[in-house]
Amino acid sequence: MFLGRGEADEGHSNGHEGALAHRITYFPYPAPSDPSIARYIAKGDTSRSLPKEVPYSFFIGQLPHLLPLPYVAWSLDFLMEEYGTKWILQTHKNGCAKGWAESAAQLELLLGPLNGRLLFDVCGVWVARSDEEKRILDDYLRVIQETNTSVDVRIPRTAINLEPLKSQVRKQDQQAQFQLQQQQQQQPRQLYPQAQPHYGPQRHQPHHNANHGWSGAMPPPPPPPAHPGPEYGYYRGY
Repeated sequence: MFLGRGEADEGHSNGHEGALAHRITYFPYPAPSDPSIARYIAKGDTSRSLPKEVPYSFFIGQLPHLLPLPYVAWSLDFLMEEYGTKWILQTHKNGCAKGWAESAAQLELLLGPLNGRLLFDVCGVWVARSDEEKRILDDYLRVIQETNTSVDVRIPRTAINLEPLKSQVRKQDQQAQFQLQQQQQQQPRQLYPQAQPHYGPQRHQPHHNANHGWSGAMPPPPPPPAHPGPEYGYYRGY
């Protein structure tokens, strides 16, 4: 099978094969009638909208726009090396889709260490299994981007891009804010500041500090005026 046709054709070749052949793991697309792809036919949908409460959902970018949806799920399972793709929903015809995994652990793998390790081609997919293959893939894609090397218009020029859905990110942020508000409301409110306990003689026995003046609970008494007034003794005959 190759992009745009359903049957095999020996006249078609991969656009990335010259640089990646025998250097990165390659899987050819199986024929549509092959049992390995038939199990994925029910997992692709071009008409239904994504349910609002779907867990483990994610965005898929850098897909060939001619690639049938069952092959997207097939490719992701090859990337995970296990059956983990539950559904694929095509939302745009420009190489983007939505999907969701079977478990949170599989979603974490797709969005983390497996992201950017798969490159679609005309007749199959390139999968960087090891760190060395990932380095080779990254170097090749960087070169064709920097030199603007032309490739087959049916295939992407960058590796697969997997991201969390924006709606899921907003939902997680809202849940985090709600939990923070709940924690703040559960904390006891202090209407009046609590007096801090004092220990030792400073609590009731103020004393004089030669360097910093008076210290303690009570301030020192004010000094007498420089010129006594009538309220003082000698004006009253004392």
